[in-house]
Amino acid sequence: MDLLHSLAVNNLNFGYLLMEVNAFFHYFLASFFMYLLVRSFGLSRLPAIIAGLVFAYSGYLVKEYVHLAYLQGAVWLPLVFLFFYKSIFSSLKYASVAGIFFGISLLSGQTQPAIYYVFALIIFTLYSSYYLHQTKAKERFKPVVSFLVVLLVSFGLFAIQFFPTEEYAQYSTRSNLSYAESVGYSANPLYLVIHPFIPSFWGTMEGKFWDGVQDETLSLDDRTKWLSSMFGGLPNEMNFYLGLLPFFLFPFALFSKNKFLRDFFLILFFFSVLLILSRSLTLVGQLFYYIMGGAARVPVRASFLWSFSLAFLAALGLQTILDFKEEKKEIFEKITRINFLVLGALFFVFLPGLIIL
Repeated sequence: MDLLHSLAVNNLNFGYLLMEVNAFFHYFLASFFMYLLVRSFGLSRLPAIIAGLVFAYSGYLVKEYVHLAYLQGAVWLPLVFLFFYKSIFSSLKYASVAGIFFGISLLSGQTQPAIYYVFALIIFTLYSSYYLHQTKAKERFKPVVSFLVVLLVSFGLFAIQFFPTEEYAQYSTRSNLSYAESVGYSANPLYLVIHPFIPSFWGTMEGKFWDGVQDETLSLDDRTKWLSSMFGGLPNEMNFYLGLLPFFLFPFALFSKNKFLRDFFLILFFFSVLLILSRSLTLVGQLFYYIMGGAARVPVRASFLWSFSLAFLAALGLQTILDFKEEKKEIFEKITRINFLVLGALFFVFLPGLIIL
């Protein structure tokens, strides 16, 4: 994508319009790839459309409009996962296809999404290996082989960029971060609970805080310090808003007929939560720091795994509703009542903050 972007430039005049077109195109790719993923597993069009919209226009990916390289790297995850799944449960040749798309994401210029790609693929490798061990013992090592093929092919594409980047990175001030710098951009649990429902409850970068006071005397640096002390980082790095619909559909996903995918995406969801809360969970923070070798920061950027897993679970939930039979209507009505009670309670609890903001 960056190559096509560069070829379209005349006299090195990039211009804002071209960058906006680039970003718009990648949001389209994100929604389209997520739609393809959901449809490939036999779900109806409506759940697939919902999943595509939730993933592509989640608060985090929309926020990454200011970091085009991250956006360009993150949108390929549904396609990588789709062909990785096919390589395990269909033909191994699909591992090469997954590797090609993973390699394209690596060429975006931002390697941090790749870290979370690898985490997600490792989790699915272990999960599917265990599943095959229980069902088709002779194929239990196939996920491991597929994973290695994906890494080999993707690195083959990325090598031309990797070696000069590795050499240049030695001169970066972020090549050897302290523990505090590495896990500093992590959300605290209370922020993660409230923000998905009321994004501006804790305040904004413009200086409007929870008490409704707009303090024009505060400098951007002062507001930055206040917001950082409140929830561990800046709002521009922590946006978990997906709309209310995914959370309404989430409980229904627990009754999905596709238990294999349901359980995997639940695992991936909770894994993303652990990463997002790295600073509050000391053990997780230490593991993140040492596994990354002090060369990675902002674990809250695992939020795109949060968006990815919740988007798919929302699709499963909606499909479950569409498939509910007569004898399960009582369960459907009970879950719906509980959903409205929980969301209603959250609304009234935080209503004062919502009004003043």
